[in-house]
Amino acid sequence: MSAAGFGLTREQAAGIRLLATDLDGTLLRDDQSVSPRTQAAVAAATAAGIEVVFATGRPPRWLPAVIDASGHHAAAIVANGAAMLDPGTATLTDLRPIPTETVHAVTTRLRERLPEVAFAIEHVPAAGAVWDHEGVFTHEPHYRPHWQPPHPVTVGDLAGIVGQRGALKLIGRLTDQRLPAEELRDLTHEVVGTEVEVTLSDPRLQIVEMGATGVNKGTAVARLAARRGWGPASVAAVGDMVNDLSMLTWAGHPFIVTNAHARLHALGATRLPTNEEDGVAILLETLVELRG
Repeated sequence: MSAAGFGLTREQAAGIRLLATDLDGTLLRDDQSVSPRTQAAVAAATAAGIEVVFATGRPPRWLPAVIDASGHHAAAIVANGAAMLDPGTATLTDLRPIPTETVHAVTTRLRERLPEVAFAIEHVPAAGAVWDHEGVFTHEPHYRPHWQPPHPVTVGDLAGIVGQRGALKLIGRLTDQRLPAEELRDLTHEVVGTEVEVTLSDPRLQIVEMGATGVNKGTAVARLAARRGWGPASVAAVGDMVNDLSMLTWAGHPFIVTNAHARLHALGATRLPTNEEDGVAILLETLVELRG
């Protein structure tokens, strides 16, 4: 695809200082790999003065493999905006967890409406535990993780797994899976209102994700940009799923991959090739070319 196909002028490309990109279904191939073209494009964009930031629903424990595969050790927005990760120091900053009392209130109300719901929690890691995963993921006995973590997991009743540490993310899953994921998300929002931020990262997983009120990828990107002195006009964002809507609507230059969820196609954002076709890499190459 030619540079002109993205509708960017040289002046607009020169003004883009930050590109926030989702990972799964967007920058990553379907097999979770980072293509050589994408690795090269990220490196070239960084060298050209574009700050490339991963903005993902993944918790911190899921980032090491992507960072190693991409070779990109810049700041990353994790857990749908609940924290910033510095890969170089393996530390989390800008933590915005769900307060413990809110976790108790929300889970109680959801259980009353959906008795079969099971919960899991992505915790705020203890000091020094970002990479070693000690105690960062816990779930109830009847919660079945989509992927079995390769590290120890705490399993127990809800009162025990909530503990005193805040939750970066609260996850709900129906044990009988009688509702499609999007219906579960809508019902959850109906039950909890604005007590938490309700979103969906992947409808195939049949889970609903909850973060602290006002915490999403859009607010996280906006805070990061503001610290650099940049506004929406200096920011491009790329995504494929409903949890990307907030950053796509905030960024001055929103892009979606062609394989994006139908709700994103309704935004009128510029369309890129699919994740399998290295859409993000092609956009980065275009920005570097136009800035040159």
